[in-house]
This record gives sequence, structure tokens and C-alpha cells, in this order.
Amino acid sequence: MLPSRLRSAPALAALAMTVATAQATTVERLSLPELVGRAQSIFVGTCTAVAEQTIDGKPYQLYCFRVAETLKGAPAALARCHLPGGRLADSRAGARATYGGMPRFAVGEEAVVFLSRPDATGYPWPMGLGQGCFRILRDPESGISRVRQLLDGLHLVDPNAAKTAGAAGQPSAALDDFLQAVRTLAGSPTPAPRAR
Repeated sequence: MLPSRLRSAPALAALAMTVATAQATTVERLSLPELVGRAQSIFVGTCTAVAEQTIDGKPYQLYCFRVAETLKGAPAALARCHLPGGRLADSRAGARATYGGMPRFAVGEEAVVFLSRPDATGYPWPMGLGQGCFRILRDPESGISRVRQLLDGLHLVDPNAAKTAGAAGQPSAALDDFLQAVRTLAGSPTPAPRAR
């Protein structure tokens, strides 16, 4: 089992920073009930802005989201997370720092995000790095919406098993079923249908 100090968001950040040159970051595998239980807040939202910032000489990306539904935590219209990575300030060649398993969002992307408590910079992190981010994929032809977990660059360790497993092969799930499962686990009510 991983030490408890490796389960917190700041500890995961330190782990990710120390393996920045590696292709994958190793973190504890979290089930959906564990993600829901450990997250301070969970929301469905759309990324509205991405800004590069430097803190103590290190690059960070600030992601802003417009919240469509709060599944856990205090309801809010906006949410933010501040993650390491981005353009190096002292690089003339435009070099970027990247960290395996660190989720990235583009403006306009929709996601279900499971956030930790704020870290020392005052911002929360996705639980288990990319494990706490589920991109919403909408098929305009069929009208079906699905979610897919952002596991690229993660090597997941199951603390209750002798073997470790990579993150490949994660199936997608129907968005409505996934949201209902999260609502049930979080004890949040199902929202009323929207008027058409």
C-alpha cells in the first residue's frame, strides 16, 4: 500500500515534479467510489480559459471552467485549478515542462472534474491527477454523450494487489449513467429536466 503522504494532491504534485523526465507518473489507482469520497468538490463544466503563470520560477497552467452542475461541494458558477507545466520562462526556444499524467484542457472542452482541497497556492488539483478528470465526448450523429477518463501518462498502482497496471484500455461510459452513479455516491439530488 502506498504511504498516506503519497495520496494527497500536494504529495502527488511533488511526485509528478520529481519524475518530470519520465514518460509516466505512478499514482494509486482510485475507484469511482474512492474518487467521489476523497474529492472536496465535483462538477460538470466547460473550460473557458487557459492562462500560463509562473510561481517561484516554475511554470503553471491556470484552467477556468464554467460550471453546468455541481455534483459535490458548494455550488459555484465558476471553478479553477492550477496545475504544473507549461512554457518555461527562461527558455528562448519555447521549451515546455510537461508531467506524465497531468491533465490538460483546451478552451471549449467539457469535463466532469473531481477536485481536491486547495494546495499551498490556493488551488485544488484533480484527484489522482488524470484519474479525476473525465472528458465528455458528444457524438452529433447519434446524439449519444460519453465520458472517458484522462489517463495518458499515468501508471496506476493498486494498493491491494501485488501487480501494477498501466492506464491503457479505459473504456468510455454513457454520460447520463456516469453522472447518476456519481450523484448516488455523493448523495446529491438528480437535477430537474431542462425545459425544451
